[in-house]
Amino acid sequence: MIYTIKNDKLTAMVSSKGAELISVNGAGKEFIWQADKSYWGRHAPILFPVCGRLLGSEYTLGGVSYKMGSHGFARDMEFELKECGEDHLLLVLKNNESTAQAYPFDFTLSVRYSLCDASLTMDIEVKNDGDKLMPYMI
Repeated sequence: MIYTIKNDKLTAMVSSKGAELISVNGAGKEFIWQADKSYWGRHAPILFPVCGRLLGSEYTLGGVSYKMGSHGFARDMEFELKECGEDHLLLVLKNNESTAQAYPFDFTLSVRYSLCDASLTMDIEVKNDGDKLMPYMI
């Protein structure tokens, strides 16, 4: 699903897939890469819980091996809309059976986009919902 927020100076579009910002437009100018697939088919993905590639696409934690693709999994997952106003929105991803296969932690990843005048703010909060140390990158 694509969500649109706007004010009198900017319009922003965000996809529920990956909570990815796909457009910011103001005064007739687009500020976000428009995902030309002949070069790179994404806009501005959120990378979580890793940025980059893991050696052999896996890591070992507590003696258990886990497989994870490049840049983690958040960019390819559907986020849940928790809040949406004319000039802001909040999307959330929580751990589930799918994420546990690659990342055995209880977490909440929240992404809030807000417009104020001619500025867009993106706030990301990673919450450890479990009781063990939770390594991550974003």
